[in-house]
Amino acid sequence: MELSPSGIPIIDLSFSEPNQVAQYVSKACKDTGCFYIKNHGVDLQLIENTFHDLRTFFEQHIDYKMNFLDPNQNVDRGYHPFETQNVNAFMGRLGLPNDPVEKISFGPPPGFSRPVPENTYPDIPLTLKQHVETYYTQLRQLAERLFQIFAIAANAPSKDFFQEKCIEGEHIMKANFYPKISTPKPHQDTRFATHTDSTPFTILAMDDCSRSLQIQNSKGEWTYADPVKGAFFVNLGDVLAMWTNDKWKATVHRVVWPPKEQERLSIAYFVVMNPDAVVECLESCLAPDETPKYANISYKEYVTARMNRLEGKY
Repeated sequence: MELSPSGIPIIDLSFSEPNQVAQYVSKACKDTGCFYIKNHGVDLQLIENTFHDLRTFFEQHIDYKMNFLDPNQNVDRGYHPFETQNVNAFMGRLGLPNDPVEKISFGPPPGFSRPVPENTYPDIPLTLKQHVETYYTQLRQLAERLFQIFAIAANAPSKDFFQEKCIEGEHIMKANFYPKISTPKPHQDTRFATHTDSTPFTILAMDDCSRSLQIQNSKGEWTYADPVKGAFFVNLGDVLAMWTNDKWKATVHRVVWPPKEQERLSIAYFVVMNPDAVVECLESCLAPDETPKYANISYKEYVTARMNRLEGKY
């Protein structure tokens, strides 16, 4: 197993022994809750094409982009203009500026197993819809592989334990664009505030803007999670921490202002659960005299409360 310059594991998914991969993943989950994956099976040219198309969209005039607004903030589809969301509020920290970032979100493409809100696709560039839908599909397949690895690593009842609870989850693909800004607003200390994700885990692709994403390591220190060529960055969210009674860590992370004025584009693929699935502590993660730290809760109930804070509905 390799390590990044910051000491974050880089795990090779082409490794032939799944139990060995699961051991590497388990250690990373216990230490900081994050790792990189390479040889992941997602087409590298597709990733490059998807970045190109999304960047082209964000470069368009605001009047064009406003045609693709999220029609319902609660379903996470479509365009979110600059500084209209607040991750500080999402984490319960109120009264701070909105995030200096704009976004566009996509859910499952047509043919999903149950009715879900439709996506809204820009027509500049014309290839965006095709690339986004193919990227989404390949990331969903990758998420299924990771769920099996997580199940082995957590000694879950079966290798399909997590996947069965997420098979109908509306995974969300969200592109985050950080434009160049010479002077941040007062109290706008970060480009994306310190937070943990509310999902089981997130698969992140980054452009080449380094010295931006930071994670909190096992010592509580901030360290950079710079892009690794050809690799995805995987970070655990609150749900896997709750499932394991905090044996695994939800990755505390943030995006800071880079050393030089520079724009940044990332694509986050948020892997979510079936709405009615219950987050319940795994027995394998409880010592004989230990009790669960968290009450059982449905995924829909848990996420709705946090999303309302993100949109300022608190």
